[in-house]
Amino acid sequence: MEDTENVNDLYMEFKNGETKLNDVILNQLQRLIKQDIQEHAEGNSTEIIQQDGEATETNVYSADAINKMNIRNIAIAYNETTQNINSEYTIYPLANADLIGNKLKLENGKIIIGKGVKKVKVNASAFLEDVGSTKISYVWLQILQNGQRKCGSISSGVAVWFQSIVVSDYILDVKENDYIELEINNANYTTHVIQARGGKENTRLYVEVIE
Repeated sequence: MEDTENVNDLYMEFKNGETKLNDVILNQLQRLIKQDIQEHAEGNSTEIIQQDGEATETNVYSADAINKMNIRNIAIAYNETTQNINSEYTIYPLANADLIGNKLKLENGKIIIGKGVKKVKVNASAFLEDVGSTKISYVWLQILQNGQRKCGSISSGVAVWFQSIVVSDYILDVKENDYIELEINNANYTTHVIQARGGKENTRLYVEVIE
């Protein structure tokens, strides 16, 4: 109630020409910062703002909440070395990762989900070599969650040496310690070995926290 009365007093002073608009805004900002420091709010609080003589309820986000919303958590995992795909279902050995934030990490060739994460966006790509149609019937690129196939993209052999496969964005519901992997299926592994070219610009797994 006291905050509402202070806002109303400032509004009346501004309306009567006794206070400049910048002073009103500054006073409000200082009050909100002081309140946030005192409460250390994790989420958002409700404030009553007076405008044109009417009270309006609005959400005011704390500094902690704003920081959490602004920080992105991304992992781009890859291997610098070209890998032979010489089994039917090959877990691609993710050995390197570019990481942003602290909610994702690379461990034992997997992206590990951190505490408090509920949803992630994933996608992937693979640049394959020696995939001519006379040698390969199809290649299947898939993203796995806890060892279970969740999404993928399949491509038949082509009449050229190289081929790229892309798995489009997909949303996964996750929890702490879930893990995400990349798998490449060479259907003709018994008669022909293909290669997945190394480097994050060629073959990689992308994971981004969205909730």
